[in-house]
Amino acid sequence: MSTLQTENIVFESSGNNSITYFANSVVMHVGGVDVLVANSTSVVMDSLIIDTSIAQLNISQVFTKSQGITPVALSDAASIATDASLSNIFTVTLAGNRTLANPTNLIAGKTYIWILTQDATGSRTLAYGSYFLFPGGTAPILSTAANSIDIIVGLAISTTQILCSSTLDYQ
Repeated sequence: MSTLQTENIVFESSGNNSITYFANSVVMHVGGVDVLVANSTSVVMDSLIIDTSIAQLNISQVFTKSQGITPVALSDAASIATDASLSNIFTVTLAGNRTLANPTNLIAGKTYIWILTQDATGSRTLAYGSYFLFPGGTAPILSTAANSIDIIVGLAISTTQILCSSTLDYQ
């Protein structure tokens, strides 16, 4: 049995589909062939497999399986806090009259959804932090039936402004 030893291996993306193996050496994909250029003086054919099944952020994607976002349950409290870095979908069951506080960690351009459920008593009210902007400046009044569900959908246009709409009274 033999042992392969090496040192000074560095794998870095240079942004042009090449990987640096070690000082002055690069693997390039040229004409359908992976080529190792070692120390800029010799060329060695190399078998390099690039996994194209991994989603990338800089190209259009086609997904062959269902994709989804895991909702995050918010803690019911007098002031309901939302950390927008945890998800895009949030759920909470209202056990009293509450305020949906201004979310932290908003990112402009992202859409957020709050699924608000009345408890078994119902008739709970919800006030909104100043970041929540509604058409005509009028916040929705939640449905009041026990266990009814209301949805607030918002598009963050800045880190302090969410353009919101509501769909009310799911039962």
